[in-house]
Amino acid sequence: MIINNISKFYKDENAEDNLEKNIQSSKAIVNIPKLRWDEDGENVTGIDMVLPEVLNDCISGNTSCSDKDYFDFERKMSNKNRKKKVNKAKHSKKKKRKNKSNHQTEEPPDPLMDIDLVKKGPNIIYCKLCRITVSNKPGHDSRHFKGNLHSTERQFFLTRNKITASHFYENYGYLHCGWCNIHFYEGFIHEHVLSESHTTHIQELIEYENKRLEYYTREAEHQKIVCVICNDGKKIFKGLGIINLHFTNMHHLNNHKALLFNNEIELFDNSLFCNVCNIAIEDFHDIIHISDESHKRNLNEFNNVLNSDDTDEEHEVYYYNKNLQREQNIE
Repeated sequence: MIINNISKFYKDENAEDNLEKNIQSSKAIVNIPKLRWDEDGENVTGIDMVLPEVLNDCISGNTSCSDKDYFDFERKMSNKNRKKKVNKAKHSKKKKRKNKSNHQTEEPPDPLMDIDLVKKGPNIIYCKLCRITVSNKPGHDSRHFKGNLHSTERQFFLTRNKITASHFYENYGYLHCGWCNIHFYEGFIHEHVLSESHTTHIQELIEYENKRLEYYTREAEHQKIVCVICNDGKKIFKGLGIINLHFTNMHHLNNHKALLFNNEIELFDNSLFCNVCNIAIEDFHDIIHISDESHKRNLNEFNNVLNSDDTDEEHEVYYYNKNLQREQNIE
């Protein structure tokens, strides 16, 4: 059967006779039974690209089919088949994973994502609430939209502007503004908040937030800012919600109180007053006043008096004059 198959493969009429003669005088009889054929018996599977040269020489009588030729070939083919199996397994896993991901039901995009995120360039998306830029790579926009930062900013944005779901048009995507007492479609939420009719109701709040940002923070890298009062190097995002959380945090409030106490500045009739300089301080100007050279000079003089060996009467005279100057400045 094997000899017949070989003769079919080479299509040589004398192949059987020549091969039988060489088989009797060589070790090819050991190798021939191990050859692998296809089901039709027409092709040698896996070895038709390598072994024909050896079999041609064996059939023509030029040389004998040695064990070394066969086993070298077997080793190469086993390695080649092993690599094919590994690559086939990897490919099947990737294909299954790809099919699984394609069959998974994707969540429909949130309509608010297109409202909050605006494309500013080919690779940049700007978030109106967080006031930062996001990469335009696939999935980055939805990851930011579903993140804690954006959720915090959106909750503060709705609370600050008194925007709630409209009870009259709840099923139609309408919202209600508590400041303006009107209903509007959710797609125009940013347009309404920036409109003149809405900003007039929260003008004082806007001015307060802008001053707080101007005097109590400074710009930092990676789209963040640093609190000047805490001065701990901690970077926070520019979103109004995150900033409000920081300024209302007890850690920040305690740092602010300690800073004012160490610089002899106290709250007097809802305004700040410096005891060493005997002047009233405008809102949010306490950091500027503390950095002033005249305040530093007066503070050193004040501390020298407290640490001196003067009598209590001399201290009382000093404090009396300071209080008198303060009352005059307040009047």
